[in-house]
Amino acid sequence: MASYQIETFLNNALKAINFIDDSEASNSDFTRKLAEFANLSVGSNPRGLKRLTNTLSLISLINKAENEVDTDEDNDEKLINFALVCMQIAYPFVYNNLIQDPDFINWDESKASQMKLKPLSEEQKAQLDATPEFDETWEKVLFQMCQKETYSSNRVFQISQLLNKVKELIPNQESLGDIVGQILELSAVTNLMANDKQKVIKVKSSDYLKVIHDKIIPILKSNITEPFDRVEQKGKRAISNLVLKFTKNDGEPNICYELRPERTKPFIDIGSYMYICKYHNNNIDDSLIESGKNENVSNLIEQFKSSKLELSKKISNIDYWLKPDNPKFYRIVKKEKVFAQVFFRIYFTDINEVITDEFISNLALASSEILKLYRLLHNI
Repeated sequence: MASYQIETFLNNALKAINFIDDSEASNSDFTRKLAEFANLSVGSNPRGLKRLTNTLSLISLINKAENEVDTDEDNDEKLINFALVCMQIAYPFVYNNLIQDPDFINWDESKASQMKLKPLSEEQKAQLDATPEFDETWEKVLFQMCQKETYSSNRVFQISQLLNKVKELIPNQESLGDIVGQILELSAVTNLMANDKQKVIKVKSSDYLKVIHDKIIPILKSNITEPFDRVEQKGKRAISNLVLKFTKNDGEPNICYELRPERTKPFIDIGSYMYICKYHNNNIDDSLIESGKNENVSNLIEQFKSSKLELSKKISNIDYWLKPDNPKFYRIVKKEKVFAQVFFRIYFTDINEVITDEFISNLALASSEILKLYRLLHNI
């Protein structure tokens, strides 16, 4: 079955089970990504594709019947969910390892040792370093993992490509494990191993994000000024992230609230991925100079520091997520675009703190500063 036929088949089948709606079915970029995930997993065999859609339908019915999980997802969440179900069907060995440790981009030598994987020789490491699918540490662990099973070993390139496409759908790499872990809960209802294990996630971030949503939007609306004309949730559901938008379209500025209650020192990040310019010559400095945004970014960084100092006078437990002098402050997307990751981080000791009026007020203050920084960067 050709790729366009797979896309058509999936469109019809997924609409029939209400996994996608008409607007999603007409979104060519969205449907192309669905087809890519299917191609990298169950392939083009109609029987395999039918099994995939049947599994998605069953998962949806179980989750709705249990009333434990809100299955209303935005596009990226739906794509990740789809990809993980593809993984569950095509590569159950790797899927079960994701269930145990969903933060796959942080798989390292200790993970390999824990799994008693066969060490790589220096020659193998050199060969993998020269291969785009396996030049990162976690990809090498994936390669080692797949050697334990013949089918996974034969499909290891496709598995790496699939996980890398999932990675691309999650802008904040630090939160990847939390997001993948929570979305895995949707598909794990049909996985025997997952059901036999105690759930790792003890706190449902989505419940707290709903309260934050209801409380913070009226506060932000009361202070909104042009060119911003609204405060609305972007997407249909918040799993571990709540995203608010301030204009009619879904473009910038967006403010993300990323809740991490299960960390040793729990926190919530508040901020925005701010587009700066196109990426030139594989160099950040060249890109800023070429685009004429060098001065804008310098002003942004200075004001970011000042904003943090001012907020610290009112919010004692606030910090940066990434300091402006951290190389990771800039994020390169697909080697084409440069973004600034402008986020404050507020720590808390008890998850119930995040829904108190005082904490919500602090979130609103930080949010207002993020909007000011966005204005400064773009001379609005």
